[in-house]
Amino acid sequence: MSTDDLEALLERDRRMLAASRAPSVRRGPRTPGAAVVVLVDLGYRDPDCSFTVVVGPDHTFRDLAVVIDQVMERDDPHLAEFRIPDDRRLRNVWAFGMWDREWRGTRAVLPPGYWERTRLTSRDREDLGLDEYRRPWIDGCREKVTAHLTVGEACAYLFDFGDEWWHAIRVIRPAHPAEPTGGPLPVVSTPLRVPPPPQYEYPEDEEF
Repeated sequence: MSTDDLEALLERDRRMLAASRAPSVRRGPRTPGAAVVVLVDLGYRDPDCSFTVVVGPDHTFRDLAVVIDQVMERDDPHLAEFRIPDDRRLRNVWAFGMWDREWRGTRAVLPPGYWERTRLTSRDREDLGLDEYRRPWIDGCREKVTAHLTVGEACAYLFDFGDEWWHAIRVIRPAHPAEPTGGPLPVVSTPLRVPPPPQYEYPEDEEF
Protein backbone atom coordinates (compact mmCIF):
# COMPACT_ATOMS: atom_id res chain seq x y z
CA MET A 1 0.00 0.00 0.00
CA SER A 2 1.34 3.44 -0.97
CA THR A 3 1.32 6.75 0.88
CA ASP A 4 -1.56 7.74 -1.42
CA ASP A 5 -3.49 4.79 -0.04
CA LEU A 6 -2.73 6.00 3.48
CA GLU A 7 -3.95 9.52 2.73
CA ALA A 8 -7.17 8.06 1.32
CA LEU A 9 -7.66 6.07 4.52
CA LEU A 10 -7.02 9.14 6.67
CA GLU A 11 -9.50 11.16 4.62
CA ARG A 12 -12.09 8.43 5.14
CA ASP A 13 -11.33 8.53 8.87
CA ARG A 14 -11.89 12.30 8.88
CA ARG A 15 -15.24 11.89 7.13
CA MET A 16 -16.21 9.26 9.67
CA LEU A 17 -15.39 11.66 12.52
CA ALA A 18 -17.54 14.35 10.91
CA ALA A 19 -20.52 12.06 10.27
CA SER A 20 -23.74 12.87 12.11
CA ARG A 21 -24.22 9.21 12.98
CA ALA A 22 -21.82 6.34 13.44
CA PRO A 23 -21.35 4.50 10.13
CA SER A 24 -21.37 0.74 10.18
CA VAL A 25 -18.06 -1.12 10.19
CA ARG A 26 -17.96 -4.76 9.14
CA ARG A 27 -16.57 -7.01 11.84
CA GLY A 28 -13.34 -8.77 10.92
CA PRO A 29 -11.38 -11.72 12.34
CA ARG A 30 -9.37 -11.13 15.51
CA THR A 31 -5.67 -10.75 14.66
CA PRO A 32 -3.72 -10.11 17.90
CA GLY A 33 -0.45 -9.44 16.06
CA ALA A 34 -1.84 -6.71 13.80
CA ALA A 35 -2.13 -2.98 14.49
CA VAL A 36 -5.54 -1.32 14.25
CA VAL A 37 -7.04 2.16 14.13
CA VAL A 38 -9.43 3.04 16.93
CA LEU A 39 -12.06 5.79 16.92
CA VAL A 40 -12.64 7.41 20.33
CA ASP A 41 -15.61 9.67 21.03
CA LEU A 42 -17.60 11.10 23.92
CA GLY A 43 -20.91 10.06 22.39
CA TYR A 44 -23.97 11.53 24.08
CA ARG A 45 -21.84 13.93 26.15
CA ASP A 46 -20.13 15.59 23.18
CA PRO A 47 -20.51 13.68 19.88
CA ASP A 48 -18.21 16.13 18.04
CA CYS A 49 -15.36 15.37 20.42
CA SER A 50 -13.77 12.44 18.58
CA PHE A 51 -10.39 11.37 17.22
CA THR A 52 -8.57 8.29 15.94
CA VAL A 53 -5.58 6.45 17.38
CA VAL A 54 -3.25 3.84 15.89
CA VAL A 55 -2.96 0.99 18.38
CA GLY A 56 -0.06 -1.40 17.90
CA PRO A 57 -0.05 -5.10 18.77
CA ASP A 58 1.95 -4.47 21.97
CA HIS A 59 -0.16 -1.61 23.30
CA THR A 60 -2.15 -2.32 26.44
CA PHE A 61 -5.43 -0.87 27.63
CA ARG A 62 -3.40 1.25 30.03
CA ASP A 63 -1.43 2.71 27.10
CA LEU A 64 -4.65 3.60 25.29
CA ALA A 65 -6.09 5.21 28.43
CA VAL A 66 -3.03 7.43 28.85
CA VAL A 67 -3.32 8.69 25.26
CA ILE A 68 -7.04 9.37 25.59
CA ASP A 69 -6.46 11.39 28.76
CA GLN A 70 -3.64 13.33 27.08
CA VAL A 71 -5.83 14.22 24.10
CA MET A 72 -8.60 15.30 26.47
CA GLU A 73 -6.05 17.51 28.27
CA ARG A 74 -6.83 16.08 31.68
CA ASP A 75 -4.52 17.18 34.45
CA ASP A 76 -6.19 15.65 37.50
CA PRO A 77 -5.92 11.84 37.72
CA HIS A 78 -8.85 9.64 38.70
CA LEU A 79 -9.76 5.97 38.69
CA ALA A 80 -10.55 4.65 35.23
CA GLU A 81 -11.27 1.36 33.46
CA PHE A 82 -12.42 -0.16 30.20
CA ARG A 83 -15.59 -2.21 29.91
CA ILE A 84 -15.59 -4.84 27.20
CA PRO A 85 -19.08 -6.20 26.48
CA ASP A 86 -19.66 -9.84 25.68
CA ASP A 87 -21.42 -8.59 22.55
CA ARG A 88 -18.95 -6.02 21.25
CA ARG A 89 -21.27 -4.16 18.87
CA LEU A 90 -21.28 -0.37 19.22
CA ARG A 91 -24.96 -0.20 20.13
CA ASN A 92 -24.24 -2.12 23.33
CA VAL A 93 -21.53 0.27 24.54
CA TRP A 94 -23.60 3.30 25.50
CA ALA A 95 -25.88 1.22 27.70
CA PHE A 96 -23.03 1.09 30.21
CA GLY A 97 -23.50 4.68 31.25
CA MET A 98 -27.24 4.37 31.83
CA TRP A 99 -27.89 0.78 32.87
CA ASP A 100 -24.72 -0.11 34.70
CA ARG A 101 -26.20 -3.09 36.50
CA GLU A 102 -27.37 -4.70 33.28
CA TRP A 103 -24.17 -4.87 31.27
CA ARG A 104 -22.45 -8.18 30.69
CA GLY A 105 -18.78 -8.35 29.96
CA THR A 106 -15.26 -7.89 31.30
CA ARG A 107 -13.56 -4.97 33.01
CA ALA A 108 -10.01 -4.02 32.00
CA VAL A 109 -8.84 -2.66 35.34
CA LEU A 110 -6.25 0.10 35.72
CA PRO A 111 -4.32 0.85 38.92
CA PRO A 112 -4.64 4.19 40.72
CA GLY A 113 -2.09 6.58 39.25
CA TYR A 114 -1.93 4.68 35.94
CA TRP A 115 -0.52 7.74 34.16
CA GLU A 116 2.79 6.97 35.87
CA ARG A 117 2.34 3.34 36.88
CA THR A 118 2.46 0.33 34.59
CA ARG A 119 1.67 -2.51 37.02
CA LEU A 120 -1.42 -3.63 38.89
CA THR A 121 -0.16 -4.87 42.26
CA SER A 122 -1.69 -7.19 44.83
CA ARG A 123 -2.29 -4.12 47.01
CA ASP A 124 -4.22 -2.53 44.14
CA ARG A 125 -6.30 -5.67 43.81
CA GLU A 126 -7.14 -5.51 47.50
CA ASP A 127 -7.90 -1.77 47.49
CA LEU A 128 -10.12 -2.08 44.41
CA GLY A 129 -11.90 -5.15 45.78
CA LEU A 130 -11.09 -7.20 42.70
CA ASP A 131 -10.77 -10.54 44.46
CA GLU A 132 -14.35 -10.16 45.69
CA TYR A 133 -15.70 -8.85 42.39
CA ARG A 134 -18.11 -11.30 40.82
CA ARG A 135 -17.74 -10.23 37.20
CA PRO A 136 -14.74 -11.11 35.02
CA TRP A 137 -11.85 -8.67 34.95
CA ILE A 138 -8.44 -8.46 33.31
CA ASP A 139 -5.27 -6.53 34.09
CA GLY A 140 -5.37 -3.43 31.87
CA CYS A 141 -1.62 -2.93 32.33
CA ARG A 142 -0.82 -6.32 30.83
CA GLU A 143 -3.61 -7.16 28.40
CA LYS A 144 -3.20 -5.99 24.81
CA VAL A 145 -6.05 -4.13 23.14
CA THR A 146 -5.85 -6.16 19.93
CA ALA A 147 -6.14 -9.42 21.88
CA HIS A 148 -9.68 -8.43 22.87
CA LEU A 149 -10.98 -6.19 20.08
CA THR A 150 -10.95 -6.51 16.30
CA VAL A 151 -12.24 -4.40 13.42
CA GLY A 152 -15.93 -3.64 13.86
CA GLU A 153 -15.92 -4.24 17.62
CA ALA A 154 -16.32 -1.70 20.42
CA CYS A 155 -15.91 -1.20 24.14
CA ALA A 156 -16.29 1.65 26.62
CA TYR A 157 -13.70 3.67 28.54
CA LEU A 158 -14.77 5.25 31.81
CA PHE A 159 -12.64 8.03 33.30
CA ASP A 160 -13.51 9.32 36.79
CA PHE A 161 -16.05 7.14 38.55
CA GLY A 162 -17.64 10.26 40.06
CA ASP A 163 -18.16 12.54 37.05
CA GLU A 164 -18.33 9.53 34.71
CA TRP A 165 -16.64 10.55 31.49
CA TRP A 166 -17.76 7.73 29.17
CA HIS A 167 -16.03 7.17 25.84
CA ALA A 168 -16.96 4.81 23.02
CA ILE A 169 -13.92 2.93 21.71
CA ARG A 170 -14.43 1.41 18.27
CA VAL A 171 -11.96 -0.39 16.02
CA ILE A 172 -12.65 0.99 12.53
CA ARG A 173 -9.93 -0.55 10.33
CA PRO A 174 -6.56 -2.31 10.21
CA ALA A 175 -3.59 0.05 10.39
CA HIS A 176 -1.75 0.99 7.19
CA PRO A 177 1.85 -0.35 7.05
CA ALA A 178 3.14 3.25 6.99
CA GLU A 179 1.31 4.23 10.17
CA PRO A 180 3.51 4.25 13.31
CA THR A 181 2.68 1.42 15.68
CA GLY A 182 5.83 0.56 17.62
CA GLY A 183 6.19 3.43 20.10
CA PRO A 184 5.57 3.19 23.84
CA LEU A 185 2.07 4.68 23.40
CA PRO A 186 -0.54 4.59 20.64
CA VAL A 187 -0.30 7.48 18.16
CA VAL A 188 -3.10 9.93 17.37
CA SER A 189 -3.70 9.76 13.61
CA THR A 190 -6.70 12.10 13.25
CA PRO A 191 -6.85 14.82 15.94
CA LEU A 192 -9.85 16.32 17.65
CA ARG A 193 -11.96 18.61 15.46
CA VAL A 194 -13.11 20.65 18.47
CA PRO A 195 -11.43 21.64 21.74
CA PRO A 196 -11.83 19.03 24.48
CA PRO A 197 -14.38 19.84 27.19
CA PRO A 198 -13.01 20.97 30.56
CA GLN A 199 -12.37 18.14 32.98
CA TYR A 200 -14.62 19.81 35.51
CA GLU A 201 -17.81 21.41 34.26
CA TYR A 202 -17.82 24.20 36.81
CA PRO A 203 -15.40 27.08 37.50
CA GLU A 204 -12.37 26.09 39.56
CA ASP A 205 -13.00 28.91 42.04
CA GLU A 206 -16.65 27.98 42.56
CA GLU A 207 -17.34 26.69 46.05
CA PHE A 208 -19.88 24.09 47.08
